[in-house]
Amino acid sequence: MRRNRILIILLVVFLIMMNSPVYAADKTGSQANIQVEFVPEPVNEDFIKPQIIDRGQINPDQPVSSEAPDYANSINEIHDYVYKHLHDIFASLHIERDDEGREKIILSVVTDVSPSHKDAILALAKNPELVVFRVVDFTEQQLAQ
Repeated sequence: MRRNRILIILLVVFLIMMNSPVYAADKTGSQANIQVEFVPEPVNEDFIKPQIIDRGQINPDQPVSSEAPDYANSINEIHDYVYKHLHDIFASLHIERDDEGREKIILSVVTDVSPSHKDAILALAKNPELVVFRVVDFTEQQLAQ
């Protein structure tokens, strides 16, 4: 019986302690104007849902290509031109993305390309502003040796 009384008293004391209100300290000066927002802002649905691009109907007999649409047609032509006319100074050709996510064609050469060759290469590109000429010290073949 005594044990039950002690448990009941402890339970009552515990409930009283847990039930007491908590008061915040008074803030003065610049801290008094701070407002805490308790409700989070709603999440932008465009961020959650992926953008769906409707490209229309497709031809089921058309072969599937893994090449990106931005440079698929012009990169092969540029590559062929470089191998045909600039094979002695050509170092490498690769794709990089700029800050806006567009694919840039990077042509690395050992020496400067003549203006006539630059104009011919830029004429082959669909987006000439995305073709960049870079001068490097060695070709890939020289580095492999």
